[in-house]
Amino acid sequence: MRKGKRMRKRGRKILAACGLAVCLTVSFTACQKGGKEPAASDASFESRTEEFRTTEAETARETESPEETTVSEGTEPETMPEETTPEETTETVLFTEVNETVYCSDSQVNVRRAPGTYGEKIGVLSRNEEMTRTGIGDNGWSRVIYQGEEAYVHSDYLSTEKQEKPTSSVSAEGIPGTGIYHAGTNGILVAIDAGHQLHGSSTKEPNGPGSSEMKARVTSGTSGCVSGLDEYVLNLTVSLQLRDALLAEGYSVLMIRETHDVDISNAERAVLANEAGADIFLRVHANSSSDSSVKGALTMAPSGGNPYCSGIAGESQRLSQLIVDGMCAQTGFRNRGVMFTDTMTGINWCEVPVSIIEMGFMSNPEEDAAMATAEVQQEIVRGIVNGVNSYFGR
Repeated sequence: MRKGKRMRKRGRKILAACGLAVCLTVSFTACQKGGKEPAASDASFESRTEEFRTTEAETARETESPEETTVSEGTEPETMPEETTPEETTETVLFTEVNETVYCSDSQVNVRRAPGTYGEKIGVLSRNEEMTRTGIGDNGWSRVIYQGEEAYVHSDYLSTEKQEKPTSSVSAEGIPGTGIYHAGTNGILVAIDAGHQLHGSSTKEPNGPGSSEMKARVTSGTSGCVSGLDEYVLNLTVSLQLRDALLAEGYSVLMIRETHDVDISNAERAVLANEAGADIFLRVHANSSSDSSVKGALTMAPSGGNPYCSGIAGESQRLSQLIVDGMCAQTGFRNRGVMFTDTMTGINWCEVPVSIIEMGFMSNPEEDAAMATAEVQQEIVRGIVNGVNSYFGR
C-alpha cells in the first residue's frame, strides 16, 4: 500500500495548519459482524497497568508454529454447513433476477464459484468493496459479478448502501508535541508511537469503535528494575532513533509524540496514524513480568477474529513477525514470536497494519541493563528497520 504524493501532501498540510500539532476529527469503521474465526492462542490475556503489560503466562508462550501465525479465512455465517464437494451437493437454488449495485458490509468475506460453502473460493472481499448483484438466491446466497465473472457471496454480507464511517468522540486536540510529520523520499509513511507518557490518565474511552467496554485512556508504563529508567522515557529514546533511521532509508515518519508531557490516549494515537494515511503503525514499548527471570522480545497483532479491525489482521501479523525476527537477529534476545490480542485499545482503533513492539523485559535485570545502553538501543532500531524493509520488499 503506497500512498506517495497523497501522504506527503497531507503531511505538509498538517504542518502548515498547526505547526507541530495535529488536530483531527476521528472517523472509524466499526467491524462488529460475527462469524469470524479466532486465531490460535493457548494463553489467556490480562492487562497490567491497563495496557501493554503481559503476565508470565502470556509472555512465556512461543508463537513459532504456522498455525499460530496463519491469517484467518474469509467470513461466512456461523450457521453455514460443513464444507462438501460439488459432487455431494444436489441442492437446486432458485434466483430472483436483479440488477443492482451492492457493497460488502464486512471485511474478509469469501467469494465462491457456487452458491454455498462447497463452492471453490476465488477471492476475499474487503469492507465497502463494490460489485453488481444479478440474482438473490432462496438459500441466502447472492449471484454477483466479481472481477468480470459470475460468482457468489452470502447475502448477509452484502448491502445496497455503502457504509459510512461513524463519527466518534475520540479525537486528538492538537496537543503540542504530538503528530509531528517528517518528510522522506520513498513515498511510504510510517507512524511511530512511543508508548505511554509522563502522566497517565484514568479517564475512560471505548475499547474499540462502538464498544460498550471502557478502558483507561493511557498509563505511564513500567520502569527498569536495575536502570530505574521509566518506560515512557526508554520508549521515546528508542523511537527518536527509529525515526532518524527510517528517514535515512527514505521513509516519511509521523511521530505520535516527541515529548513526554502530553495527554493523548491510546485510541487517539491510532487516530493520528489513520488520518495521516500511514502505511504502517509501530507502537514501541518495553515489557514487564512479576517473574524477574522472564525475558525476550515479542510483538503483538490483532487476531483474524478481532471484532473491530479484522481487515488488517493478516498484514499486522506479517509485519509483526518480520519485526520481531529482525529485532532478535540483531540483539540476540530470545524471540518470543507474535502474540495475538484483541484487547488493546491502540490496536482496536487502527485502520492500518499495526504492531506493538515489546523490546524486552524491564523486570529482568540483564535485559533492563542492556536496553538502557546506547549500543543495544541501536541494535533494536536496526532490527526494526530491517523488519520494515522486509515488509515493504526493500
